[in-house]
Amino acid sequence: MTLRNASLLLVGAAMALLTACQGSGAQPAGGTQPSGGAQPAAGSSGPSVADFYAGKTITIIVGYAPGGGYDTTARVLSKHLGSHIPGNPNVVVENMDGAGSLLAANHLYNVDKPDGLTLGAFNELQIVNQVTGMDGVQFDARKFSWIGSAQQTTWSCIVRADSPYKTGQDFTRKDLPPLILGGTAPGASTDDFPKLLNALAGANIKLVSGYTGSNTIKLAVDSHEVDGLCFDFESLPIVGNDWLQNKSVNVPLYESRDGKSDAILKQFPNAVSAEDLISDPTSKQLLRAATAPTAMSKPLAAPPGVPADRLQALRDAYTATLNDPAFQADATTARLTIVPHTGQQVEQTVSDVLSLDPAMGKRLADIRA
Repeated sequence: MTLRNASLLLVGAAMALLTACQGSGAQPAGGTQPSGGAQPAAGSSGPSVADFYAGKTITIIVGYAPGGGYDTTARVLSKHLGSHIPGNPNVVVENMDGAGSLLAANHLYNVDKPDGLTLGAFNELQIVNQVTGMDGVQFDARKFSWIGSAQQTTWSCIVRADSPYKTGQDFTRKDLPPLILGGTAPGASTDDFPKLLNALAGANIKLVSGYTGSNTIKLAVDSHEVDGLCFDFESLPIVGNDWLQNKSVNVPLYESRDGKSDAILKQFPNAVSAEDLISDPTSKQLLRAATAPTAMSKPLAAPPGVPADRLQALRDAYTATLNDPAFQADATTARLTIVPHTGQQVEQTVSDVLSLDPAMGKRLADIRA
């Protein structure tokens, strides 16, 4: 057991201690408490960035079990990131799965040191968890040291080809048995999309949550334990390339920020947008708000308070890595679709999500409960 994994046993105590020690200042959106050490990024002090990183190791904490889209993205990134950081540090990946990556987000915010040596890859929908005030959120997403994001994704529902659910319209049929979908935890598209479809479109979905990641849900689909799952379409070639090759799954339904998804329709021409099943304008607006973080999918962050010069070096290195032909070649081999966003762009998306109207945030919280 690594020291980092051993520290998981102390996370609960650390959270309680942090909460007890916090002052009575304003709380962030969603009623969460910021870490006592969560301060704006400090200026440059001490050794130069190159001197600091020389001979050191950066650890990327992935909030899911190995094998899924977040883990694959982090592992491909780790092969190239260090060569673009002054001092050329080594970069390794560790997995800290739990609560749909909430455990990793909380750990990064409250436990890991803000020295630029620990980064986190967790689900971007954890920001929505803050908006809805979900139990267990112990961070203010505005204060993370955002480095960038690797993708812009489209939510999709992947269903076994032998299921009676062939089209998006079938999701609302009451004469069919419930569609059983696997999920991880609130704050992931595996759980949020089915719940939104049930509440806003009257879908007939039974969600079985608690899997450790999309890769373990795939095993459940293969064994007929569940009928499918909803997650990022861009992760399908990673998790289920054999499904695509064997034509053993169908994608009848999706939700795209751009209205239509050419990538999905090219392979599954009968797929329909979830918005086409919803007539109420307010419900359509709520669905768009819930999916807004897909503009910054597979984000990379550091704890609050990373010195400004190191944060800028990490941001520059991240952008350079995602544009590096060697990285892009490995990403293609790993079936990753890369759509880069800078740290500043991620910060803006976070701000937009956290500005959701409180009444709409309350309704979203009720749906996700």
